[in-house]
Amino acid sequence: MKYLFVFFICIAEFNFCNGQNEYIPYVKENSFCLNYYFFNTEPYPKPSGATLSYFKGDSTYNAKLYRKRYISSLSGTHPCPLEQRPCFIVDEPYKPIDKTFDGLYREDTVQKKVFYIPLGSLEEVELYNFKLTEGETISNYLKSLMPEEYYGEGIIDSISYDNINGKVRKVLYFQAKSQYWPFYTYFIEVIEGIGLKCDYCEGTLPDCNIISSTKNDRDSRSDKIAIYPNPASDFITFHNTTHYSNSVNGYCIRDMSNQVVRCVQELQSETNYIIHTLDFPSGMYIIQFLKDGQIVQSEKLMVLH
Repeated sequence: MKYLFVFFICIAEFNFCNGQNEYIPYVKENSFCLNYYFFNTEPYPKPSGATLSYFKGDSTYNAKLYRKRYISSLSGTHPCPLEQRPCFIVDEPYKPIDKTFDGLYREDTVQKKVFYIPLGSLEEVELYNFKLTEGETISNYLKSLMPEEYYGEGIIDSISYDNINGKVRKVLYFQAKSQYWPFYTYFIEVIEGIGLKCDYCEGTLPDCNIISSTKNDRDSRSDKIAIYPNPASDFITFHNTTHYSNSVNGYCIRDMSNQVVRCVQELQSETNYIIHTLDFPSGMYIIQFLKDGQIVQSEKLMVLH
């Protein structure tokens, strides 16, 4: 009986390990990532909004097939006194309120790599590599997406295989130390088939509790706020005179890890604004235009020095 038990244990471990070898693709439609982002306040950050990222549609570039990825801000409320804001809670079902093109993605499922062409760039970069092992180094572009408090050198601290959303996925771990009290150490997770950890769902819009809203698809509106130049080096400028945007009274700029780089809650009454970007590290950012603290438009911004 003891040998029979050991035999079944070996069978179970064999099947589990085989499951680890079945690579789960990242670049696919009907997959959604919800991320909260936070405003840096003392003594701890407070939630100020949320976004939904997803793939929709194909594109061919340099004879290679890519999928288009978009980011949408989600509607929500701040159910707290003005002096305690932000305290954002996303509306449910989730309702996208804008649509921002994020870039082109493709995947090599044999090499278990994900490649990305950022908005404003013509060069493909490696984003994820799920063949890496503990002690190896992630791509430079992925390192640039790490939050400010990440103190590593892009070296994988540990690896696990976890059952996430009903599938056994490889998870890469990187240690980071919070810059806020109580300054605890935590792990950043990069998950096979998901990417950087998020509230993840696969399925149709109803399956994932998402309302489809195409009437106010601001990706195609003619009254959007336009920023120029993009890519930028020393500065960007935008106009606040269109029918849609004339009540915008603030903006926030965030890096790709959702950390606030600059936030202005009360714009002056001018119609032409200049935002200096000389002190921004080169990379991709999101600028969010605000009306009374609510996001009404999001745009990708590339800064190159």
